[in-house]
Amino acid sequence: MNQDDHPTIASLHKATYGILFFATPHKDMIVEDIRMMLACQDNHPRHVLLQRINRESDLTSQLVDFKNLIRDRRIVGFYETEQTRRLEFSAESQSWRRTGHFITAVDTNAALLHLPDHIEDKIPPPHRPLPNRQVW
Repeated sequence: MNQDDHPTIASLHKATYGILFFATPHKDMIVEDIRMMLACQDNHPRHVLLQRINRESDLTSQLVDFKNLIRDRRIVGFYETEQTRRLEFSAESQSWRRTGHFITAVDTNAALLHLPDHIEDKIPPPHRPLPNRQVW
C-alpha cells in the first residue's frame, strides 16, 4: 500500500492485523463436483466462476500480489486433512448427496500460502471424536 491508493482501502489495510483462512483453496481447487451439478444449466452464472477457479486457471499473479500486500500482517491457515465423498445424484431423492468415492477437496498445499512461519501459522484440524452424549 502507498499514499496513492484509495483512502478506504488504505485505512482497511492499516486496520488489519491478520487474516484467517479456513481450508480456503489458494490454488488447485477441485471443481468437478460443482461442474456436474451445473451440467444441465448452460447459462448458469457459476460457469464463469468455475473457469476462474479451476485447477488449470492461472491466478499466480494475483496470489503474488496478495503475498506482497500482506507484508507484516499475520496469516492463520487452517487446512483439512480428512477426505470427503464425491457428489452423486440420487435418482431416488432427486438431490445431490456425498455418496461417491473419497476425495481430497482442498489439499494442504492449496490451502496454505507457504509464507514464512513468522507470518503464517499453519493449523491442522483437531478431528477428535465427539463425546458421547445421551439423547433424551
